[in-house]
Amino acid sequence: MLEYENYHCHTSYSNALTSPDSTMSIEDYAKAYKERGHHVLCISEHGNRSNVWQQFEVALKYTSTDFKMTPLAAAEAYFVPDRTIKEHRGYHLILVAKNMEGFYQLNEILSEANLSGFYYHARVDFDLLRRLDYHNFLCTTACLAGPTEEDILVQLRNIFRENFYLEVQHHPQKIQVDRNKWMIELSKKYKWPLIYGTDSHYIYKEEKELRRELLLSSKITYGDEDEFLLYLPTAEEAYHLLKDQGVLNRAQIDEAMENTLILREFEGVHFTNEKKIPNPYPDMPLDRRNYLYKKTVCDEYIRKAGMPTKEEAAEIHAEMDTMTSTGTADYPLIMKKIIDKGIEYGGILTKTGRGSGASFVSNYAMGFSSINRLHCPVKMYPERFISADRLANGLPD
Repeated sequence: MLEYENYHCHTSYSNALTSPDSTMSIEDYAKAYKERGHHVLCISEHGNRSNVWQQFEVALKYTSTDFKMTPLAAAEAYFVPDRTIKEHRGYHLILVAKNMEGFYQLNEILSEANLSGFYYHARVDFDLLRRLDYHNFLCTTACLAGPTEEDILVQLRNIFRENFYLEVQHHPQKIQVDRNKWMIELSKKYKWPLIYGTDSHYIYKEEKELRRELLLSSKITYGDEDEFLLYLPTAEEAYHLLKDQGVLNRAQIDEAMENTLILREFEGVHFTNEKKIPNPYPDMPLDRRNYLYKKTVCDEYIRKAGMPTKEEAAEIHAEMDTMTSTGTADYPLIMKKIIDKGIEYGGILTKTGRGSGASFVSNYAMGFSSINRLHCPVKMYPERFISADRLANGLPD
């Protein structure tokens, strides 16, 4: 029985990250995967990590007692040998995180790529890739935009070791055929494994027109776009497309497709509804942070608006109790640090506001809003935006 797992694909999430590229949602892929028997939900956006939280929720939705779908964090990273050199030329690499540790490491190097490697795109380099624990990753040579120098591939192999794969694709144009031939030559020379990638931007053939319209709406044209088969083939279709290329023999096609099944062994990403608010005072216990939050609110309110009336004090204490009773006081404490730093750098607090920013008087005291709802001619209702029930399952609006 022919099988493979698709790890190289793009969704509409990329449209906001780089440029218009796909009309497909994560759920579109998941639905097709469930129908076709794929068990891995792996998305590799250009230069960015995929929307792993949505992947997790969607994969959970399609998982049942007799069917498991594993969400994997991945990226089609922009790669240059040295990110400190500002050159427009670069390559693509597929990086798939096997587990949560890999997910955190992928986040770290992509963040650094934006900080110190950005030139047209956020670029990773050998230095950043060496910071990864290769045990936690699968790396492939990606598409036609992948590395073209053998010495670069040798260095990548030295970093990722047995987790480095030569990617072959099914597209029929000559440039893809020539790249597949080169992948075969390298595989024979170095005994590096092959892996099959689809580089899908949509699922069904007829959805090609949707992508065409998306690109045209942004005045984007690719001269040889029609030669690429960017849909998601079934396993049977993938086999025949690779066979029709006339490059890979049956054993090599089997190897490339079967090697994708290793993704089923990966742990993937997993999340809970537990609030994860950064602790602005790591050496201070929670009760002391709660006290600091309340003291700051009271002191700052008095400094800005004078001593509150008995009724106003009751309103203020009710808001503070909502935050401390739900373990959310760290949120305003860390936000105050951020706002204060912004003002220090010349930022200006606007005279308008919306939602909880304006309707929570403690936000006025902490410096997040210039509006004191207790002194407004129009009554505001803070519980519309922040309440104990809302904070039990999330963060302040």
